[in-house]
Order: sequence, then structure tokens, then C-alpha cells
Amino acid sequence: MQNLGKWAIIDIETTGIDATYDDIIDLGFLQFDGCRLVRKYSSLVKSDKVLSKFIQKLTGITQKQVLEAPVWRLVETELLDLEGHHLVAHNSLFEQAFLGHFFEAQGSEREQEHFHDSMYFLSLLFPERSSLNLESFIIDLGIAEKEQHRGLSDSIDLLKVMLLVTYAARKDHELHQFLHFQFENFSTEEFWFKQFFNLELQQLKDISDQIDFDLETSFLELKKEKQGSEVAREQSNKPSLTFSGENIQHILRDGTAVQKDLAEYTYRKPQEDLSLRVGQAFKNDIHALIQAPTGTGKTLGYLIPSILKAKSAREQVLISTGTKTLQNQAMAKDIPGAKKILGLSSKDLKVLRLVGSGNHYCELLFRSEESGENLMDLTSFAERFARAYFEAVFFQNRRLQDYNQTITKENIPYSLKKRSPVFSELESSLQVDFRACTGNKCPFKNDCSYLQGLRKAKEADLIIGNHALMLSWPRGLDQPQYVVIDEAHKLESEATRAYSHELTQNELDQFARNLPQMIAPVFYLLGKEAHDEKFSAHLRKESLETAKILQENVTEL
Repeated sequence: MQNLGKWAIIDIETTGIDATYDDIIDLGFLQFDGCRLVRKYSSLVKSDKVLSKFIQKLTGITQKQVLEAPVWRLVETELLDLEGHHLVAHNSLFEQAFLGHFFEAQGSEREQEHFHDSMYFLSLLFPERSSLNLESFIIDLGIAEKEQHRGLSDSIDLLKVMLLVTYAARKDHELHQFLHFQFENFSTEEFWFKQFFNLELQQLKDISDQIDFDLETSFLELKKEKQGSEVAREQSNKPSLTFSGENIQHILRDGTAVQKDLAEYTYRKPQEDLSLRVGQAFKNDIHALIQAPTGTGKTLGYLIPSILKAKSAREQVLISTGTKTLQNQAMAKDIPGAKKILGLSSKDLKVLRLVGSGNHYCELLFRSEESGENLMDLTSFAERFARAYFEAVFFQNRRLQDYNQTITKENIPYSLKKRSPVFSELESSLQVDFRACTGNKCPFKNDCSYLQGLRKAKEADLIIGNHALMLSWPRGLDQPQYVVIDEAHKLESEATRAYSHELTQNELDQFARNLPQMIAPVFYLLGKEAHDEKFSAHLRKESLETAKILQENVTEL
């Protein structure tokens, strides 16, 4: 049985984000002793500052309420009951900025680590999430429809999130074992969540009962939602997959049938015209420049002929979007919609989202940087957390059943990179460079997300990429003959970016610093020759001397 000690989930609302100027207007917390809830506390706080309309709308707190609320001196006495507790908050730097000095004023010897940030905990459980804001977890886990932005209710919702994700991880034996091993690299003082994660299932339920949270039911609903289901249109009602102008017209004009799958669908003549032009270009093997007015529904317009072409002629079609955001939109909304209209399941239509090599992370580089020592031997929490996070990235990518869910560069939360230069530097150093990729010689080739994508792309009907990928197409993969370039007006700038390279002083500095460690992958490839001490010593000497030359000349460059 784990001993959590004295801890509290805490949240505040303020008049703004500047702790030296703004006031706290709402304080809420849940105070615990081990697994026993000691009390719930909630109070508005008096402030003479004018509340912005944004703050009033966000929190629901009115100017009148804060003018009539208890003064901070009275509320502070309740807060100081938490002295000596582990204080848990989401993005705790915010709470610490406003509350830390109140504990210090009492002569408390509290250290920074006593404020524990749930963002770190949740990011290790969900390395695929690019957004770590509390509201996204509350909504996605089915806990509530939105974040209330009130001290006590947000504290309760955060605890529900922590309970549910921990409970779900405990039910997944492989995931639980992996995370348990990662958490062992942190001390309890710097990472209190290590204790929380190791609670027994009954302890989690006991805490849940005290806040009226049905943990088991919430878990079952979450599990059911994750499993999901894909229902294609009944066979008798499926439209023909014949690649012809007449069939394209029939599909788009049959609004009643389409609305069964896409309730918002309405027939648009410009959409039909665009779709027919795309089909004609495919059929006659010619180029076509098509300008589609706003509101045309261009994505669906080019997807229908693209899918029909791919299925009827067994020819791959590449959809090149202007940005990765449009890639995501196509995968999440437009392609599922087109599949429903055509009565196709994922087995019937193989769609692959492909991104360039620089968006993937190289496990060979990651393992090469390991010293063979325990992570606890690293000097800082930031270093250990960064390595634990990318361990989670590689672990989750190995377990994925759907390649389109692969964790890539765009999934890495900006908030983690912004607050930790160590994290940002490691993230940059692990990005795959196709020019240096060892390909099938790599010992991690079977799990490499970059190489997996190239293998799966050969079997896809549709490849969803972007202009950057199209302009620097991966070697070893034939580019499809049929290409739809969405937002072609961005081609000029993308081509300029793709065919030029900029180096900053910081990048050169980083390369010089990392060069001695970057030699490690060479030893993997050399095999037996790497055991030749004389040859190995020569390589190390050359890398060190080259790094020194770079460091001495970067400023001059």
C-alpha cells in the first residue's frame, strides 16, 4: 500500500497572469492525508481591480462578487493549513508564482519541487498529445463538457483525470510495467506522481468515492469509446466505384443518399465541376489548374475521383496539402466522410498519412546517447524527464495498430519545449535525417516509424502528404503518377524552403557539442570492426578534433 503523505490538489483564478500585479480572485483545493479526504475548500477573494470581460466570461465571476468576497487575509489562513503538503496543480508554475511567497513568508523551507505539475505526469502517459491543457483532458476523457475555470471544480476535475488515467494504465499490464520502470528514475520529492501512480486499484476507488466519482463506470465508457466502431453503408446501397464522369455526377447529385452519412451535405454545382475536372485530368493523363471558390467543398470534390481512380485502376494517388494541419483535417474529417459516402471501410480503402523524415525520431540516435548508467545519475530532473518522455514516445509507437496515429514531431507539446531547453535540445537531436539514415542496416529498423511509413506507403491506395514531402520525396519509394496538389499557391514558398538550407549559430554550436556523441551510430554499423581498439580510438580522436575546430570557428563563421 502506497503512502501518499499529506497532499492537496489546488487551483486558483486571477485577474491576470502577472503575479507581481494581479490578484487571486478564487481559491479552491482538496486536502488529503494519504487516501483520506480531509476537506474541500472554496472561496472567492476580494479584489479592487476591474475584472476584464474576458475573465468574467471565462470564470463566471462578476465584479460584484469579488467586491463582496472575503479579503485575502482571511482566505490566507485557510491556505496556510496546506503548509508541508505536496501541492498538485496543472501548470503548477502559475500557482507557484502566485502562492509560493505566502508559504515563504511563514518561514517555511519549502522547495520548488513541492509544487508538483500534473502536466509532466500526464505527458508521460499520453506522449501523443500535442495539447496538455486541462480542458482537453476533461473533454476527451468524458469527465465534463468543458473546464469550469473555478478553483474547486477544476481541482476536482483534475483529480478525476489523474484517477481515471492511472486506473486505465493499471488495467493495461504492459503500459503499467513500462511506466512503473520509468517512474523509478525519479525521487518522490521531485516527482510525487510516482507514489500516486503506484496506488492499488482499491485505493484509487476509495479516493474516487470521496469525490462522488464512479471510476469503474468512467473507465468502461472510456474503453468503449477508444475501441470505437466503423460501420460502412449496407452492401445493397453502396454506390458504384466505377471511375467515370457519369458515376461522379450520380454520387454527388444523390443528396438524399449522401445526407444519410453526412448530414450537413448539400449539392453544389461548383463542387461537381471541380470533381469532374480532376477526373478528366486523371483519365487523360494531363495537368489541370483548377480554382475553386470559397465554399465549394473542394476537399470532398477531389477525394471522390481520387478514390474512384485508386480503386478502379489500382493506381496510387498522392494528395499533397499546403500544411500538416490540412493533412490532419483530411485524415480526421474529409476522408472518413468520403469513405462513408462510397460505403468503404478501412480494409477496403488503405489511406496512409506520410510526413517527411525530419518529423520522425531516431531510436538509434536516442540509444547512442545512453551511457549505460541509471537515469538517476543524470544531473537534473529536466534531463531525466526528457529521456523518460522519449522512451514513452518509442514505446507507444511500437504498440500502435494504426500507423496513422504515429507520434511525430507535431505531437510534441510546445509547452514542454518552451519551459525546458534540455528537452528542446534532445528533441532536435533525435530528428531523423534521411541523408544520414542507415535504413535496413539499422538495428531498430523494424520499429522505426520513418521506415515503417515507407513500407506501408507501397501498399496504400491514397497517400496524404504535404508539399514539403512531395518536393523532397523519400528515396526508395516511387512517387505516385497521379497527384492532387491542394493549395498550389503555396508551392513557390515551399519549394524555396525545400531546396535551400539555413544554419544558425545555435545549430552549429549544438552540432559541435554533439559531434563526439554522434559518432556512436557508426559503431553499430561497423559491427566487428568496432571492437578494434586502435580503429575505435582513431574515430573518437578525429571526432573530438573536428568538434574542437568547429567550436573555435563558429563565432567567426
